[in-house]
Amino acid sequence: MHIFRRSLFLIVLALTACEQAQLTGPVGGGEVSVTEFRSGQTVLTGLSTTDEDSLVVIFGQQTFDDFNPLQRMTFLGISTFTNPSFEASTWYVMSVQGGFDYDADGNGLADQAPAQVFGTVHALVTGAELNAGGFSITPVTEAAYRYATELPESVSDQALRDALDQVAGDLVGDVTVDGVVDYADVIGWNRILHAALLRADTEALTAAVTAGDSDATITAAALALFSSSIPTPDPAPDAEEYFAQFASDVVQSRCGSCHRVGGIGASRSSHVLQPTSNSDHIALNTAMYRSLVEQRGADYILDKSLGQRGHGGGNRLGRFPEDFDILETFLTLLSN
Repeated sequence: MHIFRRSLFLIVLALTACEQAQLTGPVGGGEVSVTEFRSGQTVLTGLSTTDEDSLVVIFGQQTFDDFNPLQRMTFLGISTFTNPSFEASTWYVMSVQGGFDYDADGNGLADQAPAQVFGTVHALVTGAELNAGGFSITPVTEAAYRYATELPESVSDQALRDALDQVAGDLVGDVTVDGVVDYADVIGWNRILHAALLRADTEALTAAVTAGDSDATITAAALALFSSSIPTPDPAPDAEEYFAQFASDVVQSRCGSCHRVGGIGASRSSHVLQPTSNSDHIALNTAMYRSLVEQRGADYILDKSLGQRGHGGGNRLGRFPEDFDILETFLTLLSN
């Protein structure tokens, strides 16, 4: 019966998406969950990583007792997804919370008294990688996950992958033996199999996760492993500066003939442009547009520029898409 269970378990490992959680050693008895990285929505719970008790149930006490150290270390900390069907291109976070580190002293042998884990270790993977399985959740995936959470929220999926590819070499070597070190090597790294390919000193990060330290402490320990700083987006230009450089010429040339002091477009409108001869025209006109945006909204002004909403001056910017884009950008800066 035990031989049948063992064979069945090995078949399950081969046919399902299985992963191993590790800190210093395998983390057994941890609670497994999967959430969408972008939304934080939980899509899977209720699994746990294998510990000694669950392996005894699977293999039987005698077979388990006969395991050599490598076999025990290989089967501990495993989680399996039966018939996984995650969205291939979506980024997910697989988390393993709590449990016990079965090789806390790092000697390659399962400890008689495993160390309790109070924190959570994460791996950031796509649905395709979740469906395929075979990756590990380790301190290096924790470091990459923390790095990713510091990137701008607007980063695209491809830019996220590119950023993780670029910093992979700070963490591990060529695990996949394909001549390139990228993010596939990060999620493929396994302490039992690839200890020699670890490039980062993950001791402080591992200790912080094991102890359940604060997010700030864990993130600081993770980011310390990277040689490059977190890329940040260029700051949005100041609205008045953008108006001075780009938008002023547009509105003066397209709108100024009517929307000027004494002009026909100013008689029944708050859209009144000060002429460039006024030394304060940049500040005054920026303030005027800011007030219009607050009162009417940017879309109202843009629609008017296209001859909509009963604009007496007709379509002023429809034939000039670049000018329209400049006005839209300026109004967006004011709206923000």
